[in-house]
Amino acid sequence: MMNEITSKYIREMIDGYDKDKLTIATVCSHTSLQIFNGAKKYGVRSLGNMPHNQGVRTGCV
Repeated sequence: MMNEITSKYIREMIDGYDKDKLTIATVCSHTSLQIFNGAKKYGVRSLGNMPHNQGVRTGCV
């Protein structure tokens, strides 16, 4: 049987990190825009990474 990952579990896990040193990274896509928005909302830095063949390599938001 698979255990469910709850939002409470995620919040408790994230509370253990130093948010000033935390950066969420993801491959850039339309979905990643939601991740970047959530990171900004909670004051966490984010890093977008695009495949090399699309011109842009990395960028901080």
